[in-house]
Amino acid sequence: MHVTEHYTETLEYQKLCQHMLTNNTVILKGPPGKWKSQHAFNYAQRYSKKIANDQNSLIWQKNLMNEFLRQLNQNDNICVIVTTSESLSPEFEKLVIEFQGMTETEAVKYLNVDILLNEKAKELAKRLGYLPDGLAFARTHIQTTDISVDSYLGKLENITSSGDSASKKACQMLILQAEKNMSAEDKTIFYLMPYLNTDKIPIFIFETLLPNRVHKDEKTTIIDGFLVKT
Repeated sequence: MHVTEHYTETLEYQKLCQHMLTNNTVILKGPPGKWKSQHAFNYAQRYSKKIANDQNSLIWQKNLMNEFLRQLNQNDNICVIVTTSESLSPEFEKLVIEFQGMTETEAVKYLNVDILLNEKAKELAKRLGYLPDGLAFARTHIQTTDISVDSYLGKLENITSSGDSASKKACQMLILQAEKNMSAEDKTIFYLMPYLNTDKIPIFIFETLLPNRVHKDEKTTIIDGFLVKT
């Protein structure tokens, strides 16, 4: 996993660092989009560089099971970071850091707009619930299209997806904008991206991505060769 391009260390990340000074386990709890995994991975990257020559280990696990956590917590030389949106056993309560998102000040600074537009930026940040993911979507959209914050807020209100959060709507807007500059082939790959993971890639995706001029039998040979190599 990579830290996103516009990632920034927030007060919640500092809480994580402060907690790990006196503990070897932490549970980052909160709904999706709060940057639990982003902060965890950023910490893990820094930690791995710091302990490159010693015998300590760090494990970062999403939704780690209670029993596994219970066992690992007994080892002083293993640091554990758990990211979850669910509650674990009450015995781990003192290890929990509840993530709420960015502060208003952090959010406005992160949106990186003209200081004269700070009030509008505050309105947008509040509309997005100070959710880091939503703010990242908005920042990218505003910077790449040069749209005003006011116009962006208007477009956000016009997204009619029922039941979706403002953050999801911000993501939809960014996707729609990106699609405008995509070729048909680019869109095909883009739509298939949710299926592309390192554990199991459906064979039909390989067939779709290979050129149409390639005969079916040749496609089979190419795919079989790839599977053998991997």
